[in-house]
Amino acid sequence: MPMKRLATIAVLGAALTAAFASPAAHAATSVATLSGLHVAIIDLTPDDGVAPSLTFMSTGGLVSAGVGTAGGMDTVTDFLRSGNVTAHNAIGGTASVAALYEGQVQAMGSVGNYGDFISQSWLYSNFTLGANTQLVLTGHASLGTDFAAGNPNNVGSASVYIEIVDDQDGGGISLMETYSNEVTSYTAGPVGANDDFTLTFTNASANALLARMTLSAHAEGLVSAVPEPSTWLMLGAGLALTGTLARRRRAQQAN
Repeated sequence: MPMKRLATIAVLGAALTAAFASPAAHAATSVATLSGLHVAIIDLTPDDGVAPSLTFMSTGGLVSAGVGTAGGMDTVTDFLRSGNVTAHNAIGGTASVAALYEGQVQAMGSVGNYGDFISQSWLYSNFTLGANTQLVLTGHASLGTDFAAGNPNNVGSASVYIEIVDDQDGGGISLMETYSNEVTSYTAGPVGANDDFTLTFTNASANALLARMTLSAHAEGLVSAVPEPSTWLMLGAGLALTGTLARRRRAQQAN
């Protein structure tokens, strides 16, 4: 192979490798948290002589922390059995954490250079709500996503979702109350939301009601590789050299 062609391939190869393997420095974080959770009950018929009641029968949870790799999403998953549970995953400069602890539901992640993550936490409780009783759930939702630099291919989001539904065997869902909040960003700088919420679920019947409460937090982020300006100059030099050599070959062949 002629030396000039070897030089051309070497320059182009180095430029392309640098363009797609050495991105500019970026950073991104996303966090979603449900905290300060408190449950109270209200007697809808205080004069009937029957006390309001709320009985939690079972509680469980799932945490999932995923980090993107060349082969797909690498995910660490764990289940809440008692106490607290945390799933943590870190590959290179990307980290993902999902946690259920001290009455909080949290999902978060960060990208140190470029990459992507998905973090999710779910907490659920099955309970019985007494006749003529209203359940009141209060808490705080905190959401945020932040990019250190702009890139049209970047995306970050944080969201929370709460659902309370009746859980009668074979009877279908007749009562449902939900709360949700979300922030999404594609540009540099922080975006966030903080909200104190109140969610009520009412059993106005004369019979106890089986129900289920689910609380979830979700965070994800993606930072795409962006070549350094010097890398683009190197790639342009390689392409220019290719054009110059091609023109010389055509001139030599014409002679």
